[in-house]
Amino acid sequence: MKFPKAAILFLVFFTLLGCNSKEDLLNNSDILPENIIETVLINSNKEIIIYDDIYTEGISTAFLAKGVTGFGNKIIKTGSFLDTNEKSKVSYHVTNHKWSDNENTSIIYGLVNDPQITKLIISDLTKQNFIEISPQMKEIRNRRLWYITLDKPFTSFKLGLQAYNAEGEIVYKVEP
Repeated sequence: MKFPKAAILFLVFFTLLGCNSKEDLLNNSDILPENIIETVLINSNKEIIIYDDIYTEGISTAFLAKGVTGFGNKIIKTGSFLDTNEKSKVSYHVTNHKWSDNENTSIIYGLVNDPQITKLIISDLTKQNFIEISPQMKEIRNRRLWYITLDKPFTSFKLGLQAYNAEGEIVYKVEP
């Protein structure tokens, strides 16, 4: 039995394109669905997965680039992690990624470990990337995760952090 040339071309095309589903990539990267804390949508083709890392027992990130029509998906684990055993009122970690289209994404993320903290203000004291920004905070599985994403590399910086209570008073501050 002979395959028509079109069928062979079709198989070669999809083999070269890659047929990895998002779920297969995550499972093959040891990022199980129950360990995913948050998925941050950068655009329709790019996501950042924030997850509990089973090897470091910390929180890590992975960058997911979606291929055309769901084919050719790629995942890149950052290899760095946020230590969840840290006892500070607010912890943080910074990760950068350059996508295959040469665009950059940075994520600054952490945990709020003090129940009286209701608001954070993050400052780039060099003012190269931003001046001040208030990150998103989400209650997820009895933890309060916060994060911000930037569309540029965040490689050399001085990060300032101010944490406020419900009355608007500063209850924690980090400055280099």
